[in-house]
Amino acid sequence: MTKYKTSYNKLMKITICGSIAFFEEMLDAKAKLEALGHEVKLPPTEVPDENGNMIPVAKYYELRKTVTDEKSWIWDKKKQAMLNHFEKEVWADAVLIMNCDKKGIPGYIGANTLIEMGMALYLKKPIYMINPIPEISYKEEILGMKPIVIGQNFEVIGSERLCESFGSKQTHQKTEEIASHRESETIRGSSQRLKVVVASKNPVKIAAAVKGFKEMFSNCLIEVSGISVPSGVPDQPMSSDEALAGAFNRANNASLAETNADYWVGLEGGVEETGGEMQSFAWIVVKDRKGNYGKGKTGVFVLPPKIRELIKQGLELGQADDVVFGKTNSKQENGAVGLLTDDAIDRASFYTQAVIFALIPFRNQQLYESEKVRAAKEFVI
Repeated sequence: MTKYKTSYNKLMKITICGSIAFFEEMLDAKAKLEALGHEVKLPPTEVPDENGNMIPVAKYYELRKTVTDEKSWIWDKKKQAMLNHFEKEVWADAVLIMNCDKKGIPGYIGANTLIEMGMALYLKKPIYMINPIPEISYKEEILGMKPIVIGQNFEVIGSERLCESFGSKQTHQKTEEIASHRESETIRGSSQRLKVVVASKNPVKIAAAVKGFKEMFSNCLIEVSGISVPSGVPDQPMSSDEALAGAFNRANNASLAETNADYWVGLEGGVEETGGEMQSFAWIVVKDRKGNYGKGKTGVFVLPPKIRELIKQGLELGQADDVVFGKTNSKQENGAVGLLTDDAIDRASFYTQAVIFALIPFRNQQLYESEKVRAAKEFVI
C-alpha cells in the first residue's frame, strides 16, 4: 500500500524536466508530489507530426534520428516543444530535474534539460534535482545554477527554508537534515496525527484527499495511503444515486480492508442524462472510526455530444475522453474537466472542494450531532 505524509511545506506548482527516457520515473514523482498537495506538469507524451496527427514522443525521437535535412518539419516541432515546456516553467513555482542513469552516466543531464535549467535560473525559480550533479562537460554551468539535490525526499520541496536559501550552497546531506528537522517540528506543532485511507490508488484521487484534509485540518499531520476496493456499482455509474452508492461502498470497503485509520474516503465519478444532455460530476463520502459519515458533491458540467455518445455505447468517461482527445489514461491525469477547461480546473482540484464539503460534519460535530449517513441499503443500487 502506497503511503505519503504531508507536512507544513508550501504547496507549489512544479514542472518536471528531463530526458523522455526517464518518463516512468517522472510519472512516479508526479504521483508522489500530487499526493503531497502540489500541482505538477510533465513534458508531453505526444507531439504532432507533419500532418498534424499526434504521435508518441518516443516515435518522434526515432524519426528525428533519421533526419539529415536541417529544414525538416522535425525541427519546427522541436522548436515548438521547447517553447511549450518553457511556458510550463513560467507557470511553475519550481522545477524538478529528473536526472537518472543514461549512456553510462549516473545522474545524466542532456543538452535540452540543461537549457530548461537555464530558463528556470533566468526566471528565478528554485531548481530541485533527484540525483547529484553528474560528471559531465558542463558540470560547472550546472554548479552555477545552485540546484537543490533531494534524492527521493519529496517532502523537502516547498520547504520555506529551502526556498529562501535558493542561490546559496546546498548539499544532499543538508536537505536531508532540513527535512528531518521540519518533520519533527511539524509533529511537535500538530495537535493530532490523522491517518487517512483513500479507497483508490489513482494519484489524482489521493492528491484531492490530501488537499482537502490539509485545508480542513491544517494543524494536523496527515498521513495518506491508497487502497483498491470494489465499489459495488458499474464501472461507469449512470446516475447521481449510483455514484453516491459507489462512494459510500468504497469508503465502507476500505474501512474493512484497512482497519488502522482515522478516516476512509470513497470517491466515485458519475454521469447522468437530463434534459437531453449528459452531465458529469463526482460524489465523495468520508467515514470516521466512530461510524460517522460526511458526503460532498462536486460541481456539474455538461459533456460534449461526442463523449456522450461514446458513453452511451458502453465506454467509461475516461475511455471516451482518450478517444476524443487522443490521450492515454487521462483519468489518472487531468480528466475530462481538465481537458475541457485546458487545466483551468484539473481533476484533482475538481474533487478537492467536494472532499472539503464531505469533511464539514467532522469540523462542526456539535451542529451535526454525530449524524450518520443513511443506512447502506438506501444507497446500494
